[in-house]
Amino acid sequence: FNFNIGEWTDGLVAILVREAVSDTSDNKNWVVFDGPVDAIWIENMNTVLDDNKMLCLSNGERIKLPPTMTMMFEVQDLKVASPATVSRCGMVYLEPVHLGWKPLVNTWAEHFHDRFPAYSENLRQWTLNVCEVALPFIREQCKEAPGIPSLDANLVTAFLRMLTTFISTRHCFVPEGEVSKDVKSETHLAVLLRLYCAFSAIWSLGGNIHESSRDAFQDFLRGHLAAFCPEIPDCNLYTICVDDAEATFMPIANVVPAFSYDEAVPFFNILVPTPETAMQRLLVENLMHSGFHTLFSGETGVGKSVGIQQFLNTAGDSFVVAGANFSAQTSSSNVVDFLENRLEKKRKTLLGAPPGMLMLMFIDDVNMPMLEKYGA
Repeated sequence: FNFNIGEWTDGLVAILVREAVSDTSDNKNWVVFDGPVDAIWIENMNTVLDDNKMLCLSNGERIKLPPTMTMMFEVQDLKVASPATVSRCGMVYLEPVHLGWKPLVNTWAEHFHDRFPAYSENLRQWTLNVCEVALPFIREQCKEAPGIPSLDANLVTAFLRMLTTFISTRHCFVPEGEVSKDVKSETHLAVLLRLYCAFSAIWSLGGNIHESSRDAFQDFLRGHLAAFCPEIPDCNLYTICVDDAEATFMPIANVVPAFSYDEAVPFFNILVPTPETAMQRLLVENLMHSGFHTLFSGETGVGKSVGIQQFLNTAGDSFVVAGANFSAQTSSSNVVDFLENRLEKKRKTLLGAPPGMLMLMFIDDVNMPMLEKYGA
C-alpha cells in the first residue's frame, strides 16, 4: 500500500496468479514458491490450498483460481508450518541419493552433442568414470574449505560448466555447422580435448578442497586421469594449465604477467602477479566469457576482492562492470535498486546491459546480509 497516493500495488504472488488466471486454455499453470515457509504468509494461502481455491489479497480483492492452476512449495523443512497448511498439501520428500548426479552428466551430454557431436560421448564417459571414483574419495578422505560444504551435484555441475567453457571456440574447437579460418588438425583437437577434460576435473572436483588435502587428492586422481589422458605430468596438478597452440600442459608460471609499479595506484589496490593470481584470472576470465556465474570463496584477507577487481579493471571493452558491497543491513529491496540502477530499461518488464555489451556484476561479501526471522 502506497500511503502517498493511497493505492494498492500488486505484489509478486498477485502478479503471477493474475497471469495464470488470464490463460483461458486447458494448459496447466504452476506457481512455484522456492524458499523457507514463513508462518505469516503461508497462513494466508490456506484459502488457496483448500477446495475454495480463492486468493484473498490485503486490499479485499478475491481472485478465483481455475482448476488448471496449482501451487507448489519447495522448502527445506516445515518447522513453522501449521497442521492446517500441511494437511492441505501433498508431501514429496526428496533425497540426494534418489536422483544422484549421473542424470546431470547425461543431460549435459545430450545438449553438448548438438554443438560438438564428435566429442560428446567421449566426454560423457570420461566424466562418469572420473566422478564415480573421485566423489567418494573426496567425501571420505578429503577436507573441504571450512564453512563452505558442497554436494556431489555442485561439484559435477561445476565440472560440466568448465567443460562447456574450455571446449569452445575460444580454445580452437569449432562447433558443428560453423566455419573457422584457423582450424586445427583432428589429432591436435583430440589431445586438447583430453587435456581440458583433465584440467576441468582438477579445478571443479578439487576446487573446494582444503589445502591440506590437495596432495592426497592429486595423488589419487592422477592415475584415473592418466587412464584417458596419458599427458598428465608428475608435477603439482594445481600449477599447470593448457597451451592451446602446442596442445600440451605447461606451468602456469609461464603465463604470469610482468609487474610494473604505478605510483598513482593506492597501496591496497596493488596486486603483484603470482602463479596463483594468474590461475584465478584464467579460470574467472574463461567462465565470464562463457556466461557462467562464479563464486570466489575463501577466508578473510586472502585477496579475493583485489584479484577480482584487478580482472574487472582490465576485462576489456566488451564488458561493462558494476559492483556492490553487501553488509549485514543489506535487504532485498537494496538489491533490486542496485540492479535497476545499473541496468538499462529495454522494455517495460525487461532490463539488460547496454547494446552489444556483457555486464559483469561483482557482489562483494555476498554472505554478509542477516537472515530474516524464518531463514530467508
